[in-house]
Amino acid sequence: MEIKEIIQDNITVLDLFGKIDVNSAKTFQEKFSEIAGRGDKYVILNCENLSYVSSSGLRVFLMFLKHINKIGGKLMITAMNEIIYEVFEISGFLPIFNISKTIEEAKKEFL
Repeated sequence: MEIKEIIQDNITVLDLFGKIDVNSAKTFQEKFSEIAGRGDKYVILNCENLSYVSSSGLRVFLMFLKHINKIGGKLMITAMNEIIYEVFEISGFLPIFNISKTIEEAKKEFL
């Protein structure tokens, strides 16, 4: 797993690459802890290049959401492919997350 971060206009965009499985979920959680420590309130998780998410990865997505909601921010997930979308659907996560097709659509949600 690889994570690229861009901060623009008080919005943190994380581009997620590869797989989030039991081995790489720790990397994802460390990035979450870094962002939480900074107090970032507006976060976009771009899943365009994400190919797999395990239950360990889903747990980190949920931690992200709970933290952002607690501090009065907003978390958006963008560009899910069919595989990732299905994982979120089967897990029952679709209704609890804010999902958009593109980063541009997601950014509009923060205005």
